[in-house]
Amino acid sequence: MAFEKKDENVGGQAAQGTDSAQSQQSYQQSDVPPAQHNTYVTAVATAVATTEQKGNGLGVTALVLGIIAIIGSWIPFLNIFSLLFAIVAVCLGIAGLIVGIVKKRSKGLAIAGLALGVISIIIFAAANVAALDAIDDAYAPINTGGSSGTEQSGGSPALDAEEPAVEETIVPLGTAVNTAKFEILVNGSSSTTQINDGQFLSYEPDAGNEYVIINVSLKNISNEMESFDCSDFQLVTLDGSIQYSPSSLIITSGDETFFWFDSLNPGTAKTGNVVFELPQGIDLSTLKLRYNDTWSFDANHYFFAIQ
Repeated sequence: MAFEKKDENVGGQAAQGTDSAQSQQSYQQSDVPPAQHNTYVTAVATAVATTEQKGNGLGVTALVLGIIAIIGSWIPFLNIFSLLFAIVAVCLGIAGLIVGIVKKRSKGLAIAGLALGVISIIIFAAANVAALDAIDDAYAPINTGGSSGTEQSGGSPALDAEEPAVEETIVPLGTAVNTAKFEILVNGSSSTTQINDGQFLSYEPDAGNEYVIINVSLKNISNEMESFDCSDFQLVTLDGSIQYSPSSLIITSGDETFFWFDSLNPGTAKTGNVVFELPQGIDLSTLKLRYNDTWSFDANHYFFAIQ
């Protein structure tokens, strides 16, 4: 009996030896110990999550808007919408770039969106300038001249804007001209060194200058309300080498005889003054008044004598 028990112990020890050998062999066949393997998996998962968090949403949005802006920026005038997209793309691109620098996130898309926005703005400006130049070339300035032989209500001969006139012809003082919107009549001119605004206020030119006041009558000859302001008029030398812009005087006393910005209904008229600040003692006979409607696509220029 004792011999048999010893055999059982020997058999158990042999079995344990076999299991230990198999465990050691399995351990040797594995490249990474189980504890280290779990640590490795956790590190990889953490790295992937961190990489996913480093995206830059502002940069993506800037890039998308920049692409839309640059596609539409080539269409003159309608590309005003592309300009808005481009401005937003630039702002978001800058914000995305800052976020990328501060939070160590991707900056490539933000830079691309910023670049596309800036390029779109440049294309917008170039396309519109080219379109305006093309319009100017297509509609060369046509200046009125001669007389149509008709009389206006005030007894002044009228020149029809639809009839081509000799280039650079100056309309005589007191002669009315029909433009696309208005009948314009220059009544005269005067010089002064002070313009009163009520009883207590006044305007005075800078030292060495004087105010030249051009009295003009406007009548709306169109079928709808039309707007005008003093910037529609300029004084230019006879050779066109020097141009003077009007002064925008804001009269607080309610005196409406000075043109600034106004509108006229069809058939209504208004007489007022356009004021220019010029060098004192300037010879008014060397100047002519030019009218150009800045509120429409009428490319015609009209020149008037002021004396």
